[in-house]
Amino acid sequence: MSNRTAYFYDPDVGNFHYVLTEYPRVCDCQETELECVDVNLDSVPRVSSNVTLLSLKQNHIKNLPAEVFVQFTELEKL
Repeated sequence: MSNRTAYFYDPDVGNFHYVLTEYPRVCDCQETELECVDVNLDSVPRVSSNVTLLSLKQNHIKNLPAEVFVQFTELEKL
């Protein structure tokens, strides 16, 4: 997984928007927020470390390895 932070400049707003570079395409991504709701996941997916919101509702995740979320250094809401 890449730890690079990707962003783009929006001239209409005059600032940068940060985005995720790695996430399952079955999930809905909006900048750094990721919704993986009811997409039949059986484990926590590989996601860019700058994810700020990660929703894993209604999936088939039964086990969480120790420290599975440690890599998500910007995570604010799970």
